[in-house]
Amino acid sequence: NDDLFFADCVSGFSPHIEIIEGIQVIAQSLATFHANTLETCFDACIKNTLVNDNVLPVVCRSAHYDSISKFCLLFSTSIAPVGNAHYISNNNVIYMEKICISDRANSYCTKALRRIPQYILVGHATAVIDVKSQSQCIEICLLSMETVGFTCRSVMHFYEFRKANCILNQDSARTDPEYFTSEQELRVDYIELEECFISGIL
Repeated sequence: NDDLFFADCVSGFSPHIEIIEGIQVIAQSLATFHANTLETCFDACIKNTLVNDNVLPVVCRSAHYDSISKFCLLFSTSIAPVGNAHYISNNNVIYMEKICISDRANSYCTKALRRIPQYILVGHATAVIDVKSQSQCIEICLLSMETVGFTCRSVMHFYEFRKANCILNQDSARTDPEYFTSEQELRVDYIELEECFISGIL
């Protein structure tokens, strides 16, 4: 049901996925079930349904998948900056968060966005702009040829700042790994586009 699929994004926006490797959410789950694959787990959250097609009582905002136990947990909240769920490090777990991106920036790339909290790409800022949210920062990157005139491959969102809080990069941790480093003082998320997003921009 397409109406259900888009129920948690306002009209003109569609859900996309961000993935963070190695964090486990500490919160009450909406549902917990066995899933043979990561995709089965994340698909349930995206569509707000369980594997048996039962509709979730509230919108799924995030999920995590334990690659050892094969258990999937769905949550009605998410981690900062959007939500306030606590989390711990766990190398066996992959976290997924659903974000809404404008259909104007939507592409046929179905791959997830790679998000790494507290990491930055040093010395590669191609543009610095003001945004109201992380999803807006990502959206501008997806529309970069139209909005800023270059191909954006990654962003850094400093979510405690109101101004100059979104940095757009022509490069990424994949193209320049030696400049990718941890940030201890400022609260920041690094988000990287997969190549299929970039080929859609070009």
